[in-house]
Amino acid sequence: MNQGKCYVGHKPGTNQYSVACDGGDGGGSFKLVRAGYTSIVLGPTTWDACAQYMRDRNQPGW
Repeated sequence: MNQGKCYVGHKPGTNQYSVACDGGDGGGSFKLVRAGYTSIVLGPTTWDACAQYMRDRNQPGW
């Protein structure tokens, strides 16, 4: 997952973020938008960069 095809999305009006990566379908950012994370705040980038972004924002599980 370190090919630079991951994204971080933010759910407007909340402190909620999520990560999605293209799984060969080119749909990382679209997966986030469909889940309500309509503001793409990072990407395309590596999985490691997304994970660090989540840790920096104290997101649970990261």
